Amino acid sequence: MISQSEPTPEATINVLKSLMKSTKETKPFKRYQVVYLHLQRYEVNEIVLITGVSKSNVYDYIHLFEEKGIDGLDYKGYPGASPRLDKAQKCELKKIILERRPHDLGFPSKYNWTLKIIVAYVEKTYGEKYTLPGMSKILHEMGLSYTKATYTLTAADEDKQRVFREETLPGLKKNWNLAI
Repeated sequence: MISQSEPTPEATINVLKSLMKSTKETKPFKRYQVVYLHLQRYEVNEIVLITGVSKSNVYDYIHLFEEKGIDGLDYKGYPGASPRLDKAQKCELKKIILERRPHDLGFPSKYNWTLKIIVAYVEKTYGEKYTLPGMSKILHEMGLSYTKATYTLTAADEDKQRVFREETLPGLKKNWNLAI
């Protein structure tokens, strides 16, 4: 029976060198560097000083390497929470923001979308609560940007504003790209 032999320490060191050179991300680089230094017979305290990685993480990376080899060092990122709005809901929300006004949806005297109104709408419609920064991030992911109004014209013509809100703006919104 032929068994697969484990790679020599020198071969593993060369693979780790190559991985450190090719990676552009910090976290995987640090993992490879820790194991590389460990295989070069550096003490844990020295590895901590050289890499800036905590002692417990140094032990974790070495343990991962000893259990699973180099593949155990692959950084998979943080899983994070599951999205609370699915893709269809995000498409619907984007379409509503672009084509409708808050006033049309039961927000009295509100003709412009604000983060606060969008958060209230999402909670009312989908039952999901968001913070203002969280909603801002979702809008950004949907290709929308949010800016605060910087001033209000005091001598503005009410009739011209009404015509713009009711006729011009809805026409502009309908022509915007709705793809997410």
